[in-house]
Amino acid sequence: MASSTIDLWCATWLESACETLGTLAGKKFSGSLAESPAGEAEPGGEWAEFDCGGDLSGRWAVRVAEEPAFATLLLGAPPAAPEETKEAVLELFRQISGRFESAFSSALKRKLTITFRGSEVAWQSAAGQMLQMSDGVQTLRVQLAVSKELEESMAAPLAEEIAPSAQAQSNVVLQSTGEPNLELLLDVGLEVSLRFGQQRMSLRQILELAPGAVIELDQQVNEPVELLLGEKVFARGDVVVVDGNYGLRVTEISSPGQRVEQLGN
Repeated sequence: MASSTIDLWCATWLESACETLGTLAGKKFSGSLAESPAGEAEPGGEWAEFDCGGDLSGRWAVRVAEEPAFATLLLGAPPAAPEETKEAVLELFRQISGRFESAFSSALKRKLTITFRGSEVAWQSAAGQMLQMSDGVQTLRVQLAVSKELEESMAAPLAEEIAPSAQAQSNVVLQSTGEPNLELLLDVGLEVSLRFGQQRMSLRQILELAPGAVIELDQQVNEPVELLLGEKVFARGDVVVVDGNYGLRVTEISSPGQRVEQLGN
C-alpha cells in the first residue's frame, strides 16, 4: 500500500528538515508528525511545489506557517521585506528537498529526482502530514501535501517492493518504541560525503554569486578533510586520486560503536 511509502516520505523529509535547520542554527532540532486530513490545499502561508521524476512521478508541496522564523534561520537576521522573506523560505525548502532527495533514494533504493516548480498549488492533497520541528525554544510547523498522481505512483508497484530494511529505517526515523534491530539496517544504502571546508553566507551573497567568484572556506590546505554521514563527521583523512576520481585515505575514524551511536542521534 502507498501509506507505508508516504509515511517513509514524510519521516525522511522531516529528518532532512531537522538536519538542515540544525546546521543553519548551530543547534539540534527534533521533529514529530501529526496526521493532516486529505482535502484541498489550504490557502495562506508560503507553498513550495515540486515535481518528482525517476521511479516516482507526481507533484507534492510544503507550506510553512512561521515564515519570518524560517527566513531568519537562513538569513541569520530577520528579513527586511516580505519579498526577502518569501525568497528565503523558498530557498530553505530547496535546500531541505535536495537533502531529502538523496536520503529517500537511499532508503528505497530507487532513483528519485526532485524539481522545484514554484509557489502556486492548484491541486487537491490526497495525503500528507503536519510536520513539527523544535529546538526546545521555538516550534516551527510545516504542512506536507502529496498529489493523487504521486500517491498512485507510490502504490504501484513501488510501495509493495519496499525492503524490510527501508521500512525498519522509517520506524527508527519516527522514533518508534523499542530498540532498532541493526541487522535489518546493515544493507540500507547511506550516502557519505567529503567536506573540504565550509562558509556561512547570507541569501544576498548567494544570489550575487557569478562565474569567477571565489569563496574562501574555513579550512587550511594542510588540514585533513572530513568524511560525513549526513551532517555527522565520523572519519578524517587525506585526499587522494583513484583512477581519475577523488578518494580519501583514512587517517582517523570513530569506533564502530560510536558510528552506530551517531546514526541514532
